[in-house]
Amino acid sequence: MAGLRETDSVLQSQIVETLQVMRDMRREMGDMHAELFALR
Repeated sequence: MAGLRETDSVLQSQIVETLQVMRDMRREMGDMHAELFALR
């Protein structure tokens, strides 16, 4: 069972990392949109 718990925590940390990356990408895209609107 210890092995299962380890893979579980690894999966959880990977999911958290993915969510953080997606949040960062969304923020960067939002900044880009704001800049594009400001240029018009």
